[in-house]
Amino acid sequence: MTGLCERARVNKKTFYRYYEALDDLLAEFQEGYASAYAERIRGLDTVRDQAKLVRALFEFSAEQGAAYERITCAAGGYGSIRQQMIERVEERAGVRNEPLAGLDAQRSDVLHRFLGETPLMVYRLWVEGGKQIPLTEAADLAVALTCKGMDGYLEATGARRG
Repeated sequence: MTGLCERARVNKKTFYRYYEALDDLLAEFQEGYASAYAERIRGLDTVRDQAKLVRALFEFSAEQGAAYERITCAAGGYGSIRQQMIERVEERAGVRNEPLAGLDAQRSDVLHRFLGETPLMVYRLWVEGGKQIPLTEAADLAVALTCKGMDGYLEATGARRG
C-alpha cells in the first residue's frame, strides 16, 4: 500500500478516505473495464460470433495497459475481482445465464465456461510469455482453439452452432 500511495503521490490517509482496502480500488478499475468491454461486444452472439468475441477480447485487453494485465493475468488474489468483472460483462452484454445452442442448463453451463475461460487463458499465457507472438496471431490461435473445441462439443451433444 505504501508503494502504491508513493507512486500515486497521495497520502495513505487520503487513499483510505476513498477506499477501505486495495481490493476496493481494484474493483473500481474492473468496473470501468467491464463497462467498456461490454459495450464493445454488445449485440454479438456467444456461439455464432465466438471468433469476433475472442478477437475483441484480445484487442480490448491489449489496449488497456499494465494495471489491466496485472489484474487479469495474476494468479491468486485477483481471482475474485476478475470473476466479478466477467459476471458484469456477461450481464451487461446480455449473455449471462443465456442457454447456449439449445443445450440444457448443465451442458450450456459447461460450454459457457469453456468459451469464457479458454480465450482468457490464452491471453494470460500470451502475456506471461512476453508477447513474443504478434497479437493478431495470438488471437487467431485462441479463436482456433475456442471455436474448434466448441464445434466438437456441439457435435458431441447433438447441438448446432446456429
